[in-house]
Amino acid sequence: MDLDLNGRRAIVTGGSVGIGKATARELAKEGVDVVICARRQDVLEEAARELAAETGRKIVPIVADTNSTESVNAMVQQAVDELGGLDILVNNAAAPGGLVLGPLPESDDDDLLSDINTKVVGYFRCAKAASPHMQAQGWGRIINIGGLAARNAGTFSGLRNAALVHLTKTLSNQLGPDGINVNLVHPGATITERTSEEAASGPLGNDIGRMVDATEVGYVVTFLLPQVDLDCRGSHRRRRGCGQLGLSVDAKRPSWRPIHNDLARRLHKQAHLSRGSRLDRRRRRPRRRPPIRAAADSYEGPLRARPRGQGGYSLCIGAAVRS
Repeated sequence: MDLDLNGRRAIVTGGSVGIGKATARELAKEGVDVVICARRQDVLEEAARELAAETGRKIVPIVADTNSTESVNAMVQQAVDELGGLDILVNNAAAPGGLVLGPLPESDDDDLLSDINTKVVGYFRCAKAASPHMQAQGWGRIINIGGLAARNAGTFSGLRNAALVHLTKTLSNQLGPDGINVNLVHPGATITERTSEEAASGPLGNDIGRMVDATEVGYVVTFLLPQVDLDCRGSHRRRRGCGQLGLSVDAKRPSWRPIHNDLARRLHKQAHLSRGSRLDRRRRRPRRRPPIRAAADSYEGPLRARPRGQGGYSLCIGAAVRS
C-alpha cells in the first residue's frame, strides 16, 4: 500500500528482532529510512543488512540502551545526523512478557522496577529526546507498543502496559497541538523469532484461534502514520464482543477531514465501514457519527473498524468485532 510516507525518517527501538524488526521492514517498504536500535550489536547489524537488502532503503543500526538517558539522547542525535531529521518514533524496546511472571511470594521487586524502567520510563526517555525534532517541523508520529496485559490480570509485569495507557494519553495531549500524533498499540500473543513451532501452531483463546504474526502488528503501526488529521488517544478498552483481541488500537479524531480519494478507495476494500448513533443518556436523543475510514489493503486477515464515542474509532486486528 502507498501511505505517502516516502522520504520520512524513523527510529524503531528494539528493532533487531520480533515486532520491532517487522515494523521496521513495513516502514522501509513504504519508503521510510529507518534507524533501528537495540543492545546487541551483532544481531542489530545483521538485521540492518537484511532489511536494507530487502527494501532498498537506508537502515542504520545504532546500539543503545533505553534504560540510560545519556544513551537515548546520544542515539536520537545520531539518528537525526544520519537521516537528516526525524519524523517517526516507534517505542518497542522491552522484555517480551516481562520479568515478573510468577506468584506473589516468588516475585522480585527489583525485576518489577526493571520492567517499568525499560518499558515505561524508557519510552518516556525516547519520546522526550525525539519530540523536539518533531515539534520544530510541526509534524511527527509516536507509536508505543504495549500489550493486552494492560487490561488483563495474570502477571505483575502487566502493570507496565497499563502505565503506557496513561503515558500515551498524556503525550498525545501535550504534543498534539504541535502536530505530533501519539498512539498505543496493544498486541496479544505474537509470533516472533523466539516463538516455538509448537506454540505458534497451537490454538489460542481469542476470536481467531491463533497467535498474531509480528508482520500484522507492523501493518497496523504503519497504517497509523500517514499525514491524516488524527489525534490518537492510544488506550485499549474492553468493549462488548471484543473480549480477547489479537491486537487493538484506539484513536480519536478532533475534526473530520475526508482522506484523499486514492486512500479512501483502498480503505473501502478491507475495512468494515459503518454509520451509527448512540443514545445520549442525559438527553435521550441519538447523536450521529461520521463514517469510519481505515486503510489496510496490504493486510489480508480480519479487519474491522467500530464506531466509538467522541468521534473516534476502534481498529481491531486478529479478531472480528461483534456488536
